[in-house]
Amino acid sequence: MTVSESQRPLRVAVFGVGSLGEHHARLYAALPEAELIGVYDANAARAREIAAKYGTRAFERPEELAAEIEAASVAAPTDLHQAVAGPLLDRGIHLLVEKPIAATLAEAEDLVARAEARRVAPYPPPRGGGLRPRGTEVSVVHDLMIHDLDLVLHLAGAAPAEVRASGLSLASDSPDYAAAWIAFENGVEASLVASRIHPDRARGLRLFYDDAVVELDFMLPAAVEARKGGDGIERAALPIVKEEPLRAELGSFLRCVRERCPPVVDGRRATEALRLSLEVLRRIADSPA
Repeated sequence: MTVSESQRPLRVAVFGVGSLGEHHARLYAALPEAELIGVYDANAARAREIAAKYGTRAFERPEELAAEIEAASVAAPTDLHQAVAGPLLDRGIHLLVEKPIAATLAEAEDLVARAEARRVAPYPPPRGGGLRPRGTEVSVVHDLMIHDLDLVLHLAGAAPAEVRASGLSLASDSPDYAAAWIAFENGVEASLVASRIHPDRARGLRLFYDDAVVELDFMLPAAVEARKGGDGIERAALPIVKEEPLRAELGSFLRCVRERCPPVVDGRRATEALRLSLEVLRRIADSPA
């Protein structure tokens, strides 16, 4: 890659510009290292709306958009990920696929194989046109808990040894509330709760060590460490970098494309998170709340 090639913006697109996909388009349009070539959505009116809002083009056919780009975000509903991402991977396009990577393990493994062969909160509000609320094509485990499952897999650094879970469906046909307990082969334990029927928004993490507890609030964001001291429990704020998470994610993705380096979360790791989420759902089916 020449110096001029390394400095020019990458030609990017967004496939699926619902509530989350719009944020991908917004940030790509603002990032100097990206040139937002266009957007595609099965809802053509929505695609035109987002294209006009962020100064780009709405494409009527995904293959026409694919022919003009180097990289893309796939933010379509989960049950469409394979259908959308597969042809893009076959074209050699670098992809960031929103979680979960696919609806089934077979679909996830197919996407990973295609990529490797190439070697490169509150219940969502109703949407117009008879569309389901955002994210409800999947359970709360796939919609919200999947992020935390990926995180605990990374923190534990070991394979799950035992999974217990319960949940309930209240507003949709799949679990809207889920609680899971996971024991890993190295002795680490994780307890998770995800709900999209709670009136408030919250996302946090507590890490328990032998001599300390670290509490993270992902909404603020903030981090506090509580440790036993000479005068009792001593609490101290921990330094954190405050940046819009999706902006950091897209920036990391673009760097990986440009520098040909491995992503922070690759397809195989995303597949392991999906595998664990499916086990949580299986346990919920065996023992609902």
